Amino acid sequence: MTAGITPSESSTTPVDLLLGRRKPMAIGLLAQSVVSMIVAIIATVQSARIQAEELDGGISLELTLGIFFMLFGLAQIAGALWMQFRPADSRRESVRIRTDVMLVYGILGLLFSFFGIWMAYRLSDGLISWVNTRVVSRETWSAVLSIFVAALGLLALILSAQYARVEERNDATLRRWLYGSNAVVTGVLLLLILVGVNVFVFVKVPSTLDTTAQKFFSLRPELRDAVLDLETPVKAYLIMFEDGPPFNLFSNTRQMLLNCQEANRKFQVEVLSPGTDPVRVQSLRKKFPEISPDAEGGILLTIGDDEATRGFIPVNELAARLPGESQNPQDFRIVYQGQSKLLSELRFLSDSKTKPTVYFTSGHGELDVGDAAPGARTPRSAAKLADYLRKRNINVKTFAFDPLSAEAAKIPEDATLVVVAGPTQTVSPKLVSTLREYLNRGRDGKGTPGRLFALLDATQSNPLVKKISPTGLEPLLSEYGVNVTNQVMITQLRDGIVTDAVVGISDALANRDNRLAQSFVDRQYLFQKPRRIEAGQGNNGPFMPEVLLESVFGVRTWVEESLDLDPKEIQDALRTPDGRAARQYGVAPKSLGVIVSEQGPPASDDPRAAPKETPRLAVYGTSAFVSDAFTSQLDDNVPYFELFAGTVDWLRDRPVVNLDLTEYKFYRIPKGISGVQLVVLPALLMLLTIVCGSVGMWLVRRR
Repeated sequence: MTAGITPSESSTTPVDLLLGRRKPMAIGLLAQSVVSMIVAIIATVQSARIQAEELDGGISLELTLGIFFMLFGLAQIAGALWMQFRPADSRRESVRIRTDVMLVYGILGLLFSFFGIWMAYRLSDGLISWVNTRVVSRETWSAVLSIFVAALGLLALILSAQYARVEERNDATLRRWLYGSNAVVTGVLLLLILVGVNVFVFVKVPSTLDTTAQKFFSLRPELRDAVLDLETPVKAYLIMFEDGPPFNLFSNTRQMLLNCQEANRKFQVEVLSPGTDPVRVQSLRKKFPEISPDAEGGILLTIGDDEATRGFIPVNELAARLPGESQNPQDFRIVYQGQSKLLSELRFLSDSKTKPTVYFTSGHGELDVGDAAPGARTPRSAAKLADYLRKRNINVKTFAFDPLSAEAAKIPEDATLVVVAGPTQTVSPKLVSTLREYLNRGRDGKGTPGRLFALLDATQSNPLVKKISPTGLEPLLSEYGVNVTNQVMITQLRDGIVTDAVVGISDALANRDNRLAQSFVDRQYLFQKPRRIEAGQGNNGPFMPEVLLESVFGVRTWVEESLDLDPKEIQDALRTPDGRAARQYGVAPKSLGVIVSEQGPPASDDPRAAPKETPRLAVYGTSAFVSDAFTSQLDDNVPYFELFAGTVDWLRDRPVVNLDLTEYKFYRIPKGISGVQLVVLPALLMLLTIVCGSVGMWLVRRR
């Protein structure tokens, strides 16, 4: 470099010839603004077309692009006017031009970079889906383009700073801008590195750590086993707004599906938002009519490469609002039931989408499962139970039986099982004969064996006879080793006598690893006036009756043969040993529900293999626990419906779907703590910390 000549005086590079003049730079910025405006117009027209087709009711991706490029074009026009009309300074023109170039292109590049990063974040699901499934979607390409846009913005910021670096030593203002731009570039690059590392860890590192008390981010063992057993490809489309209510419904559902995908690569996930990918969502709605046009979203499940077998879980079924512990309507709790719904739908689709059909008998005062309006339902209605079963993909039908008809009735061929729910009259011999014929169906190895679910209340059909009436099913059920007594179990709580019983799962059956017992082993239920149901102890042939439900150990109970209870007479009888023995008084469990399996030859040729057990019967001593009259009084009636549906699953020889619902917990400030304490106490603690720190520092400096 020649002495006395500054870098600005000796710069004659082609870049200087282009950028060293204001007018060509202003023209270049105007040309770039024209390009930005054209892109803005194209994006806005595309957005208007989408709005006209009603593909999206909000701000689409195209409209966002249009708004940004319009503002970006206006910024370029402002930069061009700045470059053209800023007063010239002949003595420091080179420094001012380089400062202006760095200022204009640095700001434009920074805007471009931040916009690209923001768009890449919005479209990150496309990148994650591509990394997980290797499926390239429109959202994936949009995310890649957003990253490219962010890189172009950073490149413009870096090049503008490098161009101005020549005059770094000659101008303090330029130096400040230069160091500021370097700090911004460093911060953005650090942000991108951290984002890249986090995305890599999120995608590649298994999410095995779940520190939430409710295990929101872990699969239940039953759902995990069902996913691991998948042999046919399953595709899950999650269609949901990211910020939709309630709470973290979107993130919880997405994590559940991604956990399924991580467990088995045959389970593939595609996450779609109606706000960012309306065209893709609309195409799915046209292809799959299961997605209701009015639905806010949900999970679409398809099975097979041709996606011919499919089902849809609406978003409003993924969470439920249940009453709280108090009677206050404002006290409620929100539970997440996505895993239970997904498991039920997977098993339904895996069964070739064939809904089981459950027939409820009528004609002897049984519970009515008709679709009556809530105001028209009678105390003998079980419409809520029927609604619950239908939501679990179970057909509910009524088998109307007329005892006076001369025609022989026959259980329909499509019956998966038959339910006799709480007859108030003695079952006629004709229906007993029909049920016996149905249960013997398939005994010759041809066809499916009949299955029966009987709920037998303790009733007194004859008001003149103060005794519990027989049901009429005793001879039939005794053939399978079930003893239906004419006794009702009474419970003593403190000094009172109640006709309700606290019922739980038999320990003996739970220890035998019975899948029905294991599913409800930690549950307890309240049974109203339960009839004693016992398992036969003699030789029952191939049938194996086992006690499933029994009274809870430790609670004093006894049995009566009448519902007309005289407390004084009972107390007098229980004072004597003979009276207690006659009424079976004590704290030992009493059986109230029996299930029956039929033992057949082993499923394999292994001599050590256990006999194959086929579920045939379930007999419970009450039907009240599924009646509308009882369940309407409960804050949470789902456990009772789950017990019924779980028994149906067991009788169908299917895995029992009974997953604990995950509750969204709310933190409530304990009583006695006021808002003043929450504000003043932390402030005093911070003030004390500052004072102590200051005193300590003063003492150290004094030394």
